[in-house]
Amino acid sequence: MKTIKICACVLALVLAGCASSPKPMTITQVPEAELYRIEESKFDRFVVSDPQKITGYNKVMLFPMQFDRLTISKGADKELFDSWMESDWKQMDYLCQQFDDLAKKIFSESKDFKPTTKGGEDVLAIEFRLIRFFPYAKPYHQMSMETVGTSTNFEGLGEVEIQAVLANAKTGELVAVIEDWVALTGGSYGLMRRRIDNNADSNSRTAQNMAWRTAFREWNTNLYRELVALKAQEAAKD
Repeated sequence: MKTIKICACVLALVLAGCASSPKPMTITQVPEAELYRIEESKFDRFVVSDPQKITGYNKVMLFPMQFDRLTISKGADKELFDSWMESDWKQMDYLCQQFDDLAKKIFSESKDFKPTTKGGEDVLAIEFRLIRFFPYAKPYHQMSMETVGTSTNFEGLGEVEIQAVLANAKTGELVAVIEDWVALTGGSYGLMRRRIDNNADSNSRTAQNMAWRTAFREWNTNLYRELVALKAQEAAKD
């Protein structure tokens, strides 16, 4: 009985060690380009100029989310396309502020890559951009509902493409580019991980704001985790 207990404890320790060990990141060179692709990333595209240089960064300078280049996808339903084109884009200021607040919170509460407002050789400047939006529903303020709940939509709000450009905060040298299409739903993140049966109704202000925040939170969490993992993996090569 004692032997069995000892074996069980050893097995538990081994399993715990395996669970805490991050999965190695595969890095491949992009053909005909001086860039390297991070394979098996949670992002659609994550390329770096030199993976080894990431080890020299300890802080991040987080620039506000920009949406001046944001376009509505022409492949969207015409009625939805027109509704968003006619929409008051002041709400985007609010939504982008939510992204900025979540990014600062996630990086501030962690041990690595602490936010700073001063540039330096060890500071990674990150500029965020909203690029394209493919809507599934109208903006909540254009919903013509006589009473709450008379119209529902469980397919989500839409899909949005987010881009992040990472550079040396002192020299401006390009470090990495990340691009990712995100599903805007209240209960999930990512196109392949969307579960329509579990989505919240998108035809309300609360649900639509939650959809944006859920996607933004997960996106920033993935960004932080992958930067930390890449830095640790490259540092271990020294």
